[in-house]
Amino acid sequence: MPRFVRPFWIDGKVGGRDAFATGPRSLKPGEDSEIRVTFKQRDHGMVTDALTVAGYIDERTCAIRLNVFGPDGTRIFQHETQS
Repeated sequence: MPRFVRPFWIDGKVGGRDAFATGPRSLKPGEDSEIRVTFKQRDHGMVTDALTVAGYIDERTCAIRLNVFGPDGTRIFQHETQS
């Protein structure tokens, strides 16, 4: 878990390289508290978006929402918690 309390964070490791962790610091709704990660993969020699994970804080309810979108942009999963 990061030193600072963040609305979202990512822990990852790619190809045996050093692990990484990051996330927005702000707990206030707005651009500084959003996170967006797109996973890309090859498809017949082209690079395509496979999944996009996007998180934000709802300005009205202060709910923390994490959405997963498929390659066509359709939301396929949503997880919500309270800040």
